[in-house]
Amino acid sequence: MRIFYVLSLVCTFVLIQNVLGHSVRNPATEYAARLEQVVIHPQSRTTLANDQLDISIRVPGHDYPVRLQLEPNRDILAPDTYIEYLDGTGTAQRPQSLNGDRERVFRGDVLVNSSRESWKPAGRARIYLIQDGTSPLFEGAFTLFDQQYHVNVVNISHPHMEITTSGDAISTLPQNSVFPRQSTEDNTCSRPRRVALIGLAADCSYRAAFPSTDELRRGLISMVNTASEVYERTWNISLAIRNITISDESCPETPRRDTPWNVACSSGDLDWRLQQFASWRRWHYDPNAYWTLMTNCPTGSVVGVSIVGGLCTSYSGANVVARTSNQWQVFAHESGHMFGATHDCESQACSTSTGDCCPLSSNTCDAGGQYIMNPSSSTYQTSFSPCTVGQVCSLLRSGRVESDCLVHSNDTGPTISGPSTPASECGNGIVENGEECDCVAVAVAVAKLDAATVVRIVVH
Repeated sequence: MRIFYVLSLVCTFVLIQNVLGHSVRNPATEYAARLEQVVIHPQSRTTLANDQLDISIRVPGHDYPVRLQLEPNRDILAPDTYIEYLDGTGTAQRPQSLNGDRERVFRGDVLVNSSRESWKPAGRARIYLIQDGTSPLFEGAFTLFDQQYHVNVVNISHPHMEITTSGDAISTLPQNSVFPRQSTEDNTCSRPRRVALIGLAADCSYRAAFPSTDELRRGLISMVNTASEVYERTWNISLAIRNITISDESCPETPRRDTPWNVACSSGDLDWRLQQFASWRRWHYDPNAYWTLMTNCPTGSVVGVSIVGGLCTSYSGANVVARTSNQWQVFAHESGHMFGATHDCESQACSTSTGDCCPLSSNTCDAGGQYIMNPSSSTYQTSFSPCTVGQVCSLLRSGRVESDCLVHSNDTGPTISGPSTPASECGNGIVENGEECDCVAVAVAVAKLDAATVVRIVVH
C-alpha cells in the first residue's frame, strides 16, 4: 500500500467556516404528454458518440416543427473518468474506466420553423441518446422560448419518451451567507474556457430508486450535461465528471468508516449527511473541484445542502443533492454555492438590513424568484441573475474563491495536469479489495461542521 501523506492515527478537522446550502421539495404541478413524431436525421446509420446529430420533434402545444441541432459534448467526461461500485457491505469493487465512446451525450440549439421558410433559434438543448434508428429514445432537457421541458424514458417493458413541463414547482431556502452583496456592474468573466472536474457518489437510497445501474449512470450524466449548459454560457466554465461511485441498493447494516455517508435514510438528515460526506471528501486525494453526494433521503422538503465557496478546496468542496423532479436545477444551485454564489434576494430578505443576498439591480432588491440561486427552486429558472454573475466573477478574479483546480479544454475534452490518485490506490478514501485499510480511513468519523454556516434550498 502506497501512502501519500504521513497521517496520525487520530485526525481532526478544522471547523468549516463556509456556508452550506439546502434544498427543499414540495409537490409540484407537472404537465406531461407522450413525445411523438421523433425523427433522427439521417436515419440510415448508427449514431456514434462523436457524430453531429439532428432530431426533429413535435412539441405538444406548438403547431410548428421543432429541431434539435446537436454536437457531441466532449467536455462531459474527463480522459481518466472511472466508475466504482460498492457492494452490500459498502466495500468497493475494482474500479472501471468509463468509456466515453459509449456515452452519447450531446449539446446544441433548438430551432423552429414557424414560417416554413427558414429555421430560427428558439432555445438550447442537452440530451443523452439511448437508442437511435427509426424508434429513437433519448432523455434530457431543452428550452423553447424560455419554457423548460424535460424528456424522460418511461415504461421499461415498452419504452417511450414522455415530455414534461411545470410552472409552479418552487422551492425555498433560508437566507444565510458569508459574502456581502456584490455590485451588479461587472457581469463578465473575460477568461478562456475552463472545466471543473467533479465527483459524484450515489448512496444506497439513491441506487434503490433506479431499476438498474445503467439507468442511474445515464441520469447522472444527463443531470451534469444539462446543468453545465448554464455554466458554459454564463462563466465559460464546463462541468465534467471525473468519478462516479455507485452504492449497492441494500444499505449496509453498519456504516463503513471509509464511506460513512452510505447509510439508510433513518441514520440522519441532510445536514448530517453533508457532515459525513465532507469528512470523507477531506481525505479523498484528487484534483476535483468538488464532490456531490446523491441521495433519496430528503429532510422534509429540503432536497439539497452545500458549502458556499468550497471550490477547489478538499476540506469544503462538498454538497448533497436529493432526488427530485427538477434535480438538475437543484444540482446547479448547489454547485453555484461551490463557486461562492449566495441566494438571490426575495421580499422577506429585502425587509431586513443584513445585506446577505443578491439584489435584482442597484434599484430593486427582490429578484422575483426568476433565477437559479433564488431561495425557492423552480423548473422555469434556467439562468443565473446578473448579480450572481458579477458576484462569482469577482470572487474568482480576486482569489476569494479558489479556481486553480479548473483545467483547460480543447476539441477532444478536458486536459488534466497535476496530481491525481489512481482509482485503486491507497488514498482514494475507500477500502478496496486487497487493502487491509486505507491511509485516510481513520479521519472520516471525526469531522465537524459549524451548523450556523448552513444554507438550505426548498422546493414547493
